[in-house]
Amino acid sequence: MPQFDLAALENVTGRKLSESPAREAFEVQRQASRWTYLGSGMTHTNFLATLGAISPAGRRKVEGVAPAFC
Repeated sequence: MPQFDLAALENVTGRKLSESPAREAFEVQRQASRWTYLGSGMTHTNFLATLGAISPAGRRKVEGVAPAFC
């Protein structure tokens, strides 16, 4: 988890996270960021239609890897 996100979480909760909970929060945040920035974009119908018009093979490739980010 980027330092500012961890600091914000600690500020809101009013407690300092030890190493294990901080690492867990980082993993959850990383997966959420993957979905927000990669998964949602790679599965959006408009993006896939545009990509398919440019490169049908590229669309198939993106559709194949997108689940890893969701």
